Amino acid sequence: MRLTPTTPVKRGDLSCTALTFVKNSVATLEECLKSGLFCAEHVLLDGGSTDGTLELAKRYGCRVVLQDKKFLNAEGRIIDYAGITNQGIAEATYPWITIIDSDEYIDQQLVDEMTKKVKANVAGAFYVDRLYTLNDHVIKHASTYPNWQIRLWNNDAINGFVKFIHERPDLKSGVTATVLPGVQYVPLEPVADMRRKFRRYLDLEARFAGGYGWIVWLKLVWNKLTRMALRALRILQARLTHRWSDCLPLSYEYLHLWYPWRIVVETCPLVYRGQKKA
Repeated sequence: MRLTPTTPVKRGDLSCTALTFVKNSVATLEECLKSGLFCAEHVLLDGGSTDGTLELAKRYGCRVVLQDKKFLNAEGRIIDYAGITNQGIAEATYPWITIIDSDEYIDQQLVDEMTKKVKANVAGAFYVDRLYTLNDHVIKHASTYPNWQIRLWNNDAINGFVKFIHERPDLKSGVTATVLPGVQYVPLEPVADMRRKFRRYLDLEARFAGGYGWIVWLKLVWNKLTRMALRALRILQARLTHRWSDCLPLSYEYLHLWYPWRIVVETCPLVYRGQKKA
């Protein structure tokens, strides 16, 4: 049968829920939805899409749930990513859950490995290896690698998600996450768009990390500057030992150095304007 843009797509039957946050994501969403077809359920937490996202979700048999406004700001942007993730977990039909961002997709090897874990049904949590792509070219070397994130888990293995930015699952006592074979691909946005996204993240992270006084801030400075130095060394090493075309472009690497530096600046007690904390 020849598929048309309105032909419903058949889902798989694996007892796993895929979660995706969306808002006007139609430009990148289809690859994400194709990646999640092995799951019996795909829940989209929508922030008020008006661009065709919901029509595409219907075609792929997804269930759409509105994002809880208590996790959003006045503009409808997410300000508590752990809260939104926990909302999705509560909406999921199945205890096995995977997260696929609206601009990401996963390869067949990772699909196969996730399928094995779900069918074995031994509670656990699993990292996936995430690689950037730029104009359909896989970036093999970046200062942020390995970019592992826990993207598959059984709810019996976690206590829920914590941290309103850079959210992560709180693993139950005795649970150790392991890395699954395969790759989750992360297409890069233009540098200007990424900078705007990082700026929004900075506002959230500065509010979280600032306001604790000089001693805590100096510890933060040491942590961030040490990481920046190590990242700079990785950038240099990658360009000395690998083809530059396989390395993350310097314009993107700069953003990953600029971000922690701005956290240092914006949480400094001399300039911090947020709420003071004990």
